[in-house]
Parts: sequence; C-alpha cells; structure tokens
Amino acid sequence: MKKFFYLLFVAVVGMGMVACSDDDPKPRNHGGEQPGGEDQDLDVKFEADQFWCGFYGDYVGTGTGMYMVEINNGTIDDAGYLTSPGFAITLAVNGKMPEAGETLTLPVGTYKTNLELTDNFKIINEDVGFYLSFVEMKYEGEDESYTDFIESGTMKVTNNGNGKFTIACDLDMFYVDGDGNKIADGNIQGTYVGKISVDDYRTEEEPLYEVLEGDVNLGEMTECAGSYYHFTKSELSNYYLSIFAADYDWEKQEFLKPGYMMAIDLFTEYSKDLDLNQLNADFSIAELNKFEEWTFQPGTVTESQGEPAWTGTYVDEISEQVDSKTGEKYYGYGKSAMITGGTIKATSDGETVTFVLDLVTEAGGKVTGTYTGKPEVEIPEKNEVNYVQARKAKASSQLMRPFSRYERLARKASARKATRRQPNKLQLNDTRR
Repeated sequence: MKKFFYLLFVAVVGMGMVACSDDDPKPRNHGGEQPGGEDQDLDVKFEADQFWCGFYGDYVGTGTGMYMVEINNGTIDDAGYLTSPGFAITLAVNGKMPEAGETLTLPVGTYKTNLELTDNFKIINEDVGFYLSFVEMKYEGEDESYTDFIESGTMKVTNNGNGKFTIACDLDMFYVDGDGNKIADGNIQGTYVGKISVDDYRTEEEPLYEVLEGDVNLGEMTECAGSYYHFTKSELSNYYLSIFAADYDWEKQEFLKPGYMMAIDLFTEYSKDLDLNQLNADFSIAELNKFEEWTFQPGTVTESQGEPAWTGTYVDEISEQVDSKTGEKYYGYGKSAMITGGTIKATSDGETVTFVLDLVTEAGGKVTGTYTGKPEVEIPEKNEVNYVQARKAKASSQLMRPFSRYERLARKASARKATRRQPNKLQLNDTRR
C-alpha cells in the first residue's frame, strides 16, 4: 500500500475483499454471493518478496515510536497501490523509540492488537476514528484491488543474523458492509525473509497555532455572544464570551473583513438572578484551572485526538486565508495570543454592560479595547456542569478553524512518498528518495 501514514476513515463502506481457493481464486463480491460459488471467508498464506518500513517518531503522542510496515509480493505503483496480482499487508505499529544516535531499525519482538495504545509492540488497527492497518489484494483479471481491515492478530519480527530478518504476520480481518457493519472475513498469513531498512519520516513538531505578537488595539466593540454555565462543584457562574472587533455575518457564519475576535472566560459568584447587563465588577486573571469568583481563566490550547482546542481567554487575529482545496480566499482565523495577565473591568448603566480590557499576552504584548452592549448569552439546556463537561462544550461550540494534526502530517508524508524511489527486485532495500 502507500508508503506513508495512510489513513482510512472508519465510515468507509463497500470496500471489496476476496475469497479464494488454491485452484481458482476469485474476487469477493461484498453485498452478494461470490461469483461462481458460495460466498466464503478468505484464508490466504503468501511469501512476500518486498519490504518497506517508515518511522514517524511519537506520531500519536503516546511516548512510543510509530512505524508503518509493509510486506507484499506484487508490483506497487508510484501511488503505493498494487498493480499486479498479489497481496500487501500494511500495519501501523508501536515500537521502542530509538536512542539518540542509535541506528534506526524495526524493533525485534511480537506485535499484538490486544494492547493499550501507549504500549510498545502494539498493532494499531484502529484509533481516533481511523483504521490504520489493512490488507490489499489484487487478483488476476481484476482492474481494482480489494481492501480489508485488521480485527486481531500478530506480527513477529525476528533477527536471523547476517543482516536478515523474518517478518511473520498472522491476522484476522474484516470488511465494512454497505450499512457500516463490521463483517469478519477470514485470516491472512504473510512472511517476508530478507534484509530490512527503515525510512525516517520524522518531522519537526509543528506548533498548534502561530503566536500573535505585539500590541493589539481592539477599539470600541459592539458584537458579543456566548454561553452561560453553572459550575455546580464550586457554585460559580461562568460566562464564556466572544467579542468581535471584526464584521461577522451571523447568518452566513463568516467574517467579512480583517479584524480580531476576543474570547473571555469569566467567573462570578453564583446567582440565579444575576443579569450580565447589570454587572459591576473588577476581574483579575486566575491560575489555570483554578476557578474563583471575579476572575477569568488564562488562555490555553490543548490537543485531543489530533485536534487543537482553544479555551480560556485569548485573542484571535482575523486575516485573509486561502482554502487549501479550492484555492478560494476568505477571512478567517490566523494568529492567536493567549492572555496571561491583566484585568477586565465591568460596569453597567442598568441596561447594558461595558467591558474595559487591559490585558497582557504570552508574547508580552498588550490587548486593549472596550465593549458596550447587551451580550447575547445562550443558556444551554443542561447548563449545570463540572469542569470537564464545560471545557468540552466550549471547545465544540467555538468558531473553530479546521486543523487536523493527522491530516497535516499525512500530507507531509505523502509529499515525501512522491519523491521516494520505488524498490524493485534488484533494489528491494534502496532507501534513496
């Protein structure tokens, strides 16, 4: 298969598979009977003559090394697909991280599917909504290849000496039918004996966001919306507000020109009758995750399942962006600055509230500005929450920019794959790219 961290989404349906016998291998027809006979599970054994392995470092953030391993006995095209009859097993596995200066190789041992994601010697068959390990098959007379996923099994790596290794796979498989159901689909055993090498695909870790430096003057703002939460454990009222220093079309949910968006995470004493438009108070910054009345939380960006989530108090720059798929330009989220200090002063005339911001960013810049108006505060149906519930709700309710660590790194690996030499029978272990 593809010589990079190839992600197959769980919702893939209608993937073909094959059933075969020693005498007359025929492609399996998912959703119906096998052509020429009764539909039956696959049971295959094959000897591979090609090996490939790529190392991606601590790719899934578990403290272990991520290796992609493939053994196959067919011809692979530049995109990484089988173009001749044969079988290809591709497995994502966790292995020991190499020490500094240590020669990069595939760790010897038995890799299994029934381990925790953080364990060494784990076959990662599924994680965060993706199937990461799979089998591709192509049969004589068929234009397309067929794919199944890994349900369980092992991959045993043995050092035979003299620079040769044995890679032995014994895997139970399944496919996904048209209704999204997982259907057991037999067993495949593949063995490779020979020399191995490992391509190093580690990249410098990209930051989750680009830091907005310098001072920011938000001016006089008039658009504010947010949500209210009742923190039951500490009996606090929490207002999570977005204040716009940029024109925003609420109907189309898009920015109309450059500017800024200010997120504020305020905590007040708990009161069922507290009206934000009658608020008079001075707010100071709190310690991260320490919740007290008349404070606001500092900004933070965390990563969960490959996606960053902005929470707390921070400022976003709204700037011209380019859609990576269509090439179209639009105004969207650019750089961000987490708020690490300063004050917020709230005063009311009885009908509207005014927020005066005098804040400090992580980069040492100042953020100043004033909002006056009636914030549109949504009270969720279930607003009595604990800390974890509230964080999740806030992260999912933000106007989030699309940002997937998995997709980002996969694109990088894909670009590298395009320049990698395809090994042939005379250069099975050529690592030049």
